[in-house]
Amino acid sequence: MTHTERRQQWKTRIEAYKASGLFARDFCRQHNITTKQLYYWLRKEILK
Repeated sequence: MTHTERRQQWKTRIEAYKASGLFARDFCRQHNITTKQLYYWLRKEILK
């Protein structure tokens, strides 16, 4: 997976997380990702 593809994948995940209304841990559990990964990409998204 290229960096651009990974960034797009996480952009989609972040949008889904924000729209879900779930707690981060519940969203991550449902999508098989760690909260550490989610928070990392949320920070990257904010700093853009």
